[in-house]
Amino acid sequence: MNRRDFLVGGGIAALGYGLLATGPRLVAPAAAQSLSAPLTEADRADLRRAEAYLNGIDTMYSRFRQTASNGTEAGGFIALDRPNHMRFEYDAPNPVVMIADGYELTYFDRELKEARQLPTFETPLWFLLRDHISFEDSGLDVLWVKQNKEVLVVRLAQKDKTDQGTVNVVFAQQPFSFRGWEIVDAAGVSIQVALQNPRFGVTLDPDMFDEKKLPGFPSHLRSNR
Repeated sequence: MNRRDFLVGGGIAALGYGLLATGPRLVAPAAAQSLSAPLTEADRADLRRAEAYLNGIDTMYSRFRQTASNGTEAGGFIALDRPNHMRFEYDAPNPVVMIADGYELTYFDRELKEARQLPTFETPLWFLLRDHISFEDSGLDVLWVKQNKEVLVVRLAQKDKTDQGTVNVVFAQQPFSFRGWEIVDAAGVSIQVALQNPRFGVTLDPDMFDEKKLPGFPSHLRSNR
């Protein structure tokens, strides 16, 4: 897989599916290797705790480190302005920036000046952009909830599409905080995204979430909205 193939497939995939590190690696509970498990009342309580935390986020800015199971690595930043808006941008020399506006995800290659767009709901982490986040009422299946002293992990899949891949959303326990996610596709290839020193409640420039502001953005896509 070359760099651009990794970023086209892995970049879009990175906005949504396992378990990852934030500096020191967060280790998954051993039982978290199974595909699915019945939810207990304690699991549902943990889901409510995670949902309440995510719903309390209005803005977030964080550096990230992305690692694929083929050994490819990349870094960059993510900016989130809930609801609807997200920007996911790789560091140079990687040319990719992705912007979500609640309707579409725009994938833009700054080097080739080429753009691709797809509905936001087709990306694995689209539920983070909803006004109200609910794991069990957002077109998702909760496959399991696992935890140890360090981490709480929620494994999700698009409803009735488990065979197409899963996403594990990861929270640190002390203090409870959103730390990243891992995408595992249908072929078993994983992409881990670890948030590094995330900051919440920050002021973000609205232009960050306007793909039309990107230098060289294709003019024929400028009038979509």
